[in-house]
Amino acid sequence: MRSYVVVRTGLLVALAVLASLGLSACSQNEQMFSPTNYVLQKMTREQMRDAIVHTALEQGWLVDDRTPGLVRATFREGEREAEIEIQYNAERYAIRYRNSEQLRDEDSAFDEIKAPYNLWVKTLDQGIKERLEQIKPHQD
Repeated sequence: MRSYVVVRTGLLVALAVLASLGLSACSQNEQMFSPTNYVLQKMTREQMRDAIVHTALEQGWLVDDRTPGLVRATFREGEREAEIEIQYNAERYAIRYRNSEQLRDEDSAFDEIKAPYNLWVKTLDQGIKERLEQIKPHQD
């Protein structure tokens, strides 16, 4: 009976440690993901814009694309919100942080953010890449 109590207590301590590590990992900040991607195939600026806008809309981003060469997008999940800018031309696009709610700690470095932001931006980036691969090269 005594060894059972020791094993059970040890197991409970181990579970408590793992749980606390898991909770702290969720609140950890990460280096902000800010990709710049160059496209090898020839395309127009409008094709690049369409790929960005359609992908963002499909993934649930709210999109403002009134400025040529710039798309602003906002993603919300619960109380968390991320605003980004995507600068683009016919050869490349770059996703940059603009603002957020509930994703940054005031005492963290400027380039650190909570994991959901990076997940959202990485998913968007991957979707844009996949859509761009499907575009037929523009003929001059």
